[in-house]
Amino acid sequence: MEGGAVQNIFNLFQPFLEDLGEKLLQFSYDNQKIQGKELAKKADWEASQRIWSFLEENFPNDNIMGEEQGLKWKNGEFTWVVDPIDGTSNYSHRFPLWAISICRCQGQSPIAGLVYLPALKSFYWAEKGKGSFHNQNPIHALKNTSYQKGFLVGHSGSRKEEKTIAVGKLRRTGSVAADLAFLAHGIFLAVYAPEPHLWDMAAGYLLVKEAGGVTKRLDEKALEPFDFQNRESFPLLGKANSKLPDPLWYDE
Repeated sequence: MEGGAVQNIFNLFQPFLEDLGEKLLQFSYDNQKIQGKELAKKADWEASQRIWSFLEENFPNDNIMGEEQGLKWKNGEFTWVVDPIDGTSNYSHRFPLWAISICRCQGQSPIAGLVYLPALKSFYWAEKGKGSFHNQNPIHALKNTSYQKGFLVGHSGSRKEEKTIAVGKLRRTGSVAADLAFLAHGIFLAVYAPEPHLWDMAAGYLLVKEAGGVTKRLDEKALEPFDFQNRESFPLLGKANSKLPDPLWYDE
């Protein structure tokens, strides 16, 4: 990627992320005596360091925002939003649904995003105006207009934010980035997350948008422009298309 032009983000990141993914998988296998959060914390930090080093080497003028290392602001036109391991609980228990999420923004809008699931060897990526892809194949969100034949995915949150969804076949996976990728791929009908952060959903948001789906905040605030200074969470709903109604839910 030079300037605003988007070279294929898949080709750019594929070798690096395949290598990083293998290292993360091997780390979890080699350290089975390390329990839960400690394992995820060590892996998360190592992955974050490697991704930031890769970005600073290849894009020295770009800003970077991440879950682990905060915001490195260089007054650049472009900003990377990074989640080194989305689904750390899954990772720590060696459950394969966890993802590396990377998004590049121009100004405050995403122009390229990539979600990589190392345990599944699956790349999901999108470029603004060029569509969404699974590895090298174009993908599209579902055209369903009801929840009768499809999965709606929910995520746990605080008691204050969490709601019970009263429609559709509900599933929980533990990774917002992976779920938005599956929504773009036509696997899920909708994704509800009560309190993700920007780094959890930035790349997935672009994937869904380019695949024909819609994603919005449920607190009546706009998703775009992205606010890189704000590290607060927010309620999120992604749907396969605009004709699909919002799911029904009620407070527990």
